[in-house]
Amino acid sequence: MSADSPIRVALFGNGFARTVILPCLRNVPEMSVVGIASPNLERAQATAREFGIEQVSADHRELLKSAKPELRHRERGDGSRGRGGAPERTR
Repeated sequence: MSADSPIRVALFGNGFARTVILPCLRNVPEMSVVGIASPNLERAQATAREFGIEQVSADHRELLKSAKPELRHRERGDGSRGRGGAPERTR
């Protein structure tokens, strides 16, 4: 990543990311969502079409390899942090 290029972001999950994270990231030119992964592939594909995300996968490991994000946001389904999740650097 150069100082002029946006941070490459991958999203894991399609609930909170779809309703909250993606609408917010539309307004952040310093970030570019490069992929979304969800076990519900059909739903993830619909989200990708709606938000112009090029890469979609049912497996987050495949998405990490192909999209090469610098930041990932993972939804947590265990309820330990409530809704949402936490962004994590990938490198």
